[in-house]
Amino acid sequence: MAHDDVDEDGIIIDYEDNDVNGMIQAVMRENPEAARKFLVHTPAIMAKKAESRGTKRKNALNDDGPSKPRKGKKKTLDDSDVDEPPPSITYYIFIPKLIPVTSSKRGRSKVAEEDKFIQRGPFTIPMVAPYSELLHAIAAALPCPRENILETQILWKPKKPKNAEKLALGKAAGYDVLITEMEDKAPSARQILLYMPAPAKPLEETPSWDTDNVPPPAFDFSELEPVGASDSVQQQKIAFNKATKDHCEELEETYPIGNHPSFPQLRVFKQPKTGFLFELNNSRMGVWSAGMGAGTADVTTPPDSRFFDAAQRIKIVPVTPATPAPVPALALAPPPAPAVAPPQPSTSLTDVLLATLLTQNGGGGGGVLGALFPHLNLPAPAAPPPLIPQSRTAPPSPVKQHSVTLEFFCTNYGIDETQYTLLKDVGFLPGDQTDSALSEDLRSAGFTLFGWKRIHNANLRFKTDLAAGRFD
Repeated sequence: MAHDDVDEDGIIIDYEDNDVNGMIQAVMRENPEAARKFLVHTPAIMAKKAESRGTKRKNALNDDGPSKPRKGKKKTLDDSDVDEPPPSITYYIFIPKLIPVTSSKRGRSKVAEEDKFIQRGPFTIPMVAPYSELLHAIAAALPCPRENILETQILWKPKKPKNAEKLALGKAAGYDVLITEMEDKAPSARQILLYMPAPAKPLEETPSWDTDNVPPPAFDFSELEPVGASDSVQQQKIAFNKATKDHCEELEETYPIGNHPSFPQLRVFKQPKTGFLFELNNSRMGVWSAGMGAGTADVTTPPDSRFFDAAQRIKIVPVTPATPAPVPALALAPPPAPAVAPPQPSTSLTDVLLATLLTQNGGGGGGVLGALFPHLNLPAPAAPPPLIPQSRTAPPSPVKQHSVTLEFFCTNYGIDETQYTLLKDVGFLPGDQTDSALSEDLRSAGFTLFGWKRIHNANLRFKTDLAAGRFD
């Protein structure tokens, strides 16, 4: 049974019950947006579409007016029947890697230019291809889903010249500018460098029924890890150790640790001609094994290197002492028998009490009692302290002899006339012994408390000046 359908132009289409293509076309006409995601893009289909779009564009230009002359090979009458491929552009993608983090005080280590970016491509699409086709090609080259491309951050520049400025692609508007720039270029110069960040990571996994059990394209984010100078050096060390492993083991067997008596903990090589000694540390072992691999050295002759220069030899060689001959042990004489102590007389409790009383009473227990009771071991009597003879000389005079008068004393030490008169009445002479306290006799003589203190202090100052020789 046949079914009828009407296309967008109102034309009725007939197809049989088992006409699958007709059914698919009908569904696509009813839901064009839903069917667009199932379109298959193959190189053949893309080229065919580009050719048709190029034909339409050429016809549109011919309708508007004469076409703009372009550079390149001119068509001849013989070439009119040959279909030329549409002009195309070659694209290269560069994705920057992560910046290596270093703790060195000198800053970041220098990274090679090729290690700064992840490169994808090249791929070629026709110039007449729309912007969406460029995004499809980028998604296939990365690879990643198209919606994960950060298209607003894509920059582009021509491959030549190298110092060309990078421009923002800016979605479809910037893509039109790119196409316009490439129209006047020669086919070999239509090469574009695209600089873009890594695609966004998918927030959630796509259900398997949406992909027909085929995993979607996924970008390898591990390639973004930086490659620093330290990594390359480490790789070189690993490769070097692997290449020289056999030669290094041969040297270790020939020159084991402790092969020289003066250096029991070192691996030492002795030059046959000069007799110089060299410590075979890791550096010298590496140089020697590398020379053996290059054919410039063997297991008995090191390579010509500064590591085996005479200045690098071991300059101080300790002298190994000769081992003395063993001395036979002498036979030891048997120890003498211990002497028998003479019998001591027994000490009674009465003797002990007597010795204690004598000691406490200051008798010392010595002398006659010590001789009478030798078995008590009484201490010897203490010697009496020596007698110190007393001096019979008169004490020194407290005041030096002087000729200072009372009047001179009062004038020079601030004593007024009233005090001068009282001192003269009591018979005071400068330098006499005085007391700071006012006695009853002095009070009855007419001295006051503070007046006498001033006299006493003045007398002390006078004695000091007299002793210093001021009045000599």
